[in-house]
Amino acid sequence: KRGSSATAKSGEDVFEDAEEDLGEALQMTEAEWNHLQEVFEVHQPESATNQAPNSLQTRVVVIVEHASLILQKEHGEQVLDASLRSLHSTVLLYPSTVDVSLSVASYGMNAPEGALMESSRCQSLGGLTDTAMEIRYILAPQDTRADAKLTAKLESTLVSVRSESIDRLLEFITPPKDLDYSALESAVAIEVTKSIEAVQEAGREAIARKTSLEVHLQVSAPKVRLLPEDPLRLGSKQLVIDLGTFAVDSSALGSEKTAIHGGTPQEQALYDCFELVGSNISA
Repeated sequence: KRGSSATAKSGEDVFEDAEEDLGEALQMTEAEWNHLQEVFEVHQPESATNQAPNSLQTRVVVIVEHASLILQKEHGEQVLDASLRSLHSTVLLYPSTVDVSLSVASYGMNAPEGALMESSRCQSLGGLTDTAMEIRYILAPQDTRADAKLTAKLESTLVSVRSESIDRLLEFITPPKDLDYSALESAVAIEVTKSIEAVQEAGREAIARKTSLEVHLQVSAPKVRLLPEDPLRLGSKQLVIDLGTFAVDSSALGSEKTAIHGGTPQEQALYDCFELVGSNISA
């Protein structure tokens, strides 16, 4: 009717007519409203319990290319210089698993007389890079029935014992004798007591939970070199002690638990078995 009418309308009448048309257009059925709400519904992410076990939630990587610690006396005389290179640390968080790894390419310690500690390098656990030390700890791992898994690889370190360097370090860290340490000793005693109690409580809780730990360790013990006062003197001799290589493994004894302890599965669950192998110890 409005379209065929020739009567002129004011702006207010036109606005009211347009409002009526819009109201008629928005008159939808209940099914149409429900469909519209589903289209614009915001879907919340799945909770951790509904996610896949291998779904990575958080990844934190810390890289330190070089770090050093220098001890100097007041007049600038160097006492000790310790450094490490290429420290990489990664933390991976899954719905129920925590994976923490740490690796160091090399580390060392020097004194004015020469090197006190020098690390050697080995192939990393992943087989891609050379590292002096690599540690990985997994809480609630997905590839084993254990509650936690510890894997570590440590390459041998050459330790040089220099009496002059040791005397200088002891002199540097020895405090003056005229200081009063009574208050400090009391505070330390209190903290030690608290620490012992905390360790005991943690031990009781661990026994109550009886968590299992899978261990794989490959450790090349240090090679200790005892140097004379003047190692450069012609005819001087030195003693080198190789403390060997050690491997600690827990998975190798899983099938031998019954033979070692006997008893029921409940009694066997009270024990953790570790195999320790040492080799190449010499002097």
